[in-house]
Amino acid sequence: MGNAPESSLRLRDELYRLMQTDEKAIDFLMNGVLDGVWYADLENPEHEWLSPRYKELFGYADDEIDNPIGWWRTAMFPEDVEIADENFRRAVADPNYRYAHVVRFRHKDGRTIWVHCRGHLIRNAEGKPIRLLGCHVDATRLMEMEQVDRFGTIIENCITEIYVFDAETLNFLQVNSGARQRLGYTMAELKAMTPLDIKPIRKRSDFELIIAPLRRGEVQSVSFETFHICKNGDTYPIAVHYEFSASTSGSVFIAFITDISEKRARERELEATKELNDVILNSVSDGIAGLQPVLEDDQVVDYQIVAANHALRRQFHRFGGPLIGTRLTEIMPEFQHSVLFTRLKDVGERGAGFAVEIGPSEIGLEWYLVRAMRTAASGITITFINITDSKQREISLKKSNDALRQFSGIVSHDLQAPLRHISLFAEMLEGRLDGKDKEAVFIAGRIRENISRMQRMVTSLLDYTSVAYAQIRRDDVDLESVVEEVRRLLETDIATTGAMIDVGVLPTVVGDRELLVRLFQNLISNALKYRSKAPPIVRIDSRLSRGVWQVSVKDNGIGIDPRFSKRIFDVFTRLHRDEKTYPGMGIGLALCKQIVESHKGEIWLDASNSDGARFCFTFPAA
Repeated sequence: MGNAPESSLRLRDELYRLMQTDEKAIDFLMNGVLDGVWYADLENPEHEWLSPRYKELFGYADDEIDNPIGWWRTAMFPEDVEIADENFRRAVADPNYRYAHVVRFRHKDGRTIWVHCRGHLIRNAEGKPIRLLGCHVDATRLMEMEQVDRFGTIIENCITEIYVFDAETLNFLQVNSGARQRLGYTMAELKAMTPLDIKPIRKRSDFELIIAPLRRGEVQSVSFETFHICKNGDTYPIAVHYEFSASTSGSVFIAFITDISEKRARERELEATKELNDVILNSVSDGIAGLQPVLEDDQVVDYQIVAANHALRRQFHRFGGPLIGTRLTEIMPEFQHSVLFTRLKDVGERGAGFAVEIGPSEIGLEWYLVRAMRTAASGITITFINITDSKQREISLKKSNDALRQFSGIVSHDLQAPLRHISLFAEMLEGRLDGKDKEAVFIAGRIRENISRMQRMVTSLLDYTSVAYAQIRRDDVDLESVVEEVRRLLETDIATTGAMIDVGVLPTVVGDRELLVRLFQNLISNALKYRSKAPPIVRIDSRLSRGVWQVSVKDNGIGIDPRFSKRIFDVFTRLHRDEKTYPGMGIGLALCKQIVESHKGEIWLDASNSDGARFCFTFPAA
């Protein structure tokens, strides 16, 4: 139209305006030129409109198709639906792609209607397809043998490979351009060939077995999958659909060929993925199963195993039978009354996964950690992790801890009482001697001193066990406020020694505030106790490194020989024998170690520090 006269352009513009205002003009084009129009909302697939002429083409009145949504899929030949879907995918991916194909529909009276379909994708500003406008042209007559010589532009340019070959000689009579280009042969070459020359079937007798039901009229079509051999020797997989047509001018077979290379590639990819998934699933030690709910009166009453890995089969080997198809109630008789059943129903209804421990009373003789999550549709993937060993260790550890707590009670009562009596007898002995026997008085005094020391050791031991076996709280604890509390507790000692406590920025960690107060109290008390002649200076700081907080408490005191950097954390370890100058039972750092480790951290003496002592300890970052 670039060189069209002004009158032509004017008439074109006038026609465009007419189309926008005059419905009769639109109806004329749809009914007078086209054999059907459809318009689909791609954003809302449930919205689709089919013109009355569209329905009439297939023998239906406008009101006979109540629900047009996807109706064309049921009327179109199944193998041709693949052609339409493939063309649609290509048109969506490439705005320049021409959406056109020839496909077959089943008429209301059973006849085959050939239709040339064309479509136009309407895109939004971002280029996303939002509507599909399409039209139909009845191509049935063009496909009849009386007009095979007028194969026409529609069939010739169709993307589908179409072959017409003689029913007697099997020689090709017509092959469209799509097929010729794919094979690499000219039309002249193909007319001297038969389907046997481009397929792996080399014997005519074998080929006749395939097409014989069509000759006898037993079936309307024959479909199968094979591959085509190109002129250069390349091959590609195809889906074949044969139909037979008899007319006065001769009988022919019509073949519709769809290249299924992409389909086969996707199948191979899916198969490879499935094999990889099977290898992975069967390599893990945890039992994994796919479940589907069993419904009665729309209520979930059980779950059926639809997939299971090798580990699950080993875990439930006592069951004896195959797991696939088995209901959980067959494996766990009390399943319907268990927590597991209730939690699985919650997953199906709400979609939220869970993890729950189930014990021997619910499933066999072992403990399992069961995790479940909803998969596609109503399916559930469930994992059984055998935790019997760790559970038995946990139970054994609990028994040991209970025994130790019991022992601590015995120590606090049954051992303290005799010590008090011995101390009392020693005091009575001193009173009776009244200084007459100095050696005996000295011995009695030493007895009382050692009894006092032993009482302090018992008290320290009880102190240690109360921390070692305490139930740790998990709260957010601000370490700066913890240090401030320790300042108040040690206010007198800080004033007496003239100490300076310098506190940097400290984090908030997850832990037990009471135990963390004790940790800092012990470390700061040690800094004040083991001071040098200079006034004590205690520096407390922190830094974040690789997901953990490292806190340090440094002083300018007498320091610690690095040779004892491990030993100082043992219970009742003292490096100084003079209890008058450095009182204590050697339990403080052991308590610090226990507290830090109960908070999943580590504590150590910084051996590289040469000025006083520097203790470092860690906490996981919140």
